[in-house]
Amino acid sequence: MALLIASLAQASTVAPGLAQEVHLSGFFDISFGSTRAEAQDAMLRHEGVMLDPIGSDENNLIFDGGTFAGLAAGFWVLGFVDDQMHTAKTILQPSEDHLLATYEKLLALFRATYGEPARQAAFFDEPYEKGDGFESYAISFGKGHFAALWTFSEGKNENAISISIDKDLYIPIVFQSGRLIDLALARQHQATTTGP
Repeated sequence: MALLIASLAQASTVAPGLAQEVHLSGFFDISFGSTRAEAQDAMLRHEGVMLDPIGSDENNLIFDGGTFAGLAAGFWVLGFVDDQMHTAKTILQPSEDHLLATYEKLLALFRATYGEPARQAAFFDEPYEKGDGFESYAISFGKGHFAALWTFSEGKNENAISISIDKDLYIPIVFQSGRLIDLALARQHQATTTGP
C-alpha cells in the first residue's frame, strides 16, 4: 500500500503540516508537461490499462481499465495543451451501496498522503441526511455535496488534486497543473473568441 501511495502523485514524502511541504509534479509516473507519447507509454505500463483510440483526440488521451488505489477505474482522461499534459483524471464507478464508503476511503488515503484538504464539502440538503437510505438519490439530484481540494504551491502556480462525487454517482479524481491548465483555458478562450 505504501508503494501505491507513493506512486499516486510525484510528491515529496510528507504531507503539509507534518514536517515539510508536499509538492505535486504529476500523476502516477507521468510529470506535468509530459508529451502525449510519453504519457501514453507510461499509462500503458499499468496493468489492465488500454488506450481508447476512438475516444482520444489531439487534446485528450482516453484509457479504459486498470485500478486506482486498489479500486477498478472506469476510465482515465489525460488532457494536453501544446503537447504537454496538464490534467490527469480517473473516474471510479462504485456501486451505489458502496459510493460513500468508497469516497471516504479515498478521502482518508489522500489525507494520509497530502494532509487536510484546502477546501472540503460533505453535506446533504434538507430533507436528506447521511444514513437515511436516500444518499445516492440525494446526490443524483444535487442535494448531496461531497468534494475535497488539495492545492500545492509551485512557484507562481498552484497545482491541485480534487476528489468528488458527481450527479452520475461517479467519483472523479483530478490531478492538475496550475500553469498548464491556465494555458489550456487561455487557448480554449482564444479559439472561441477568434473562431476557426
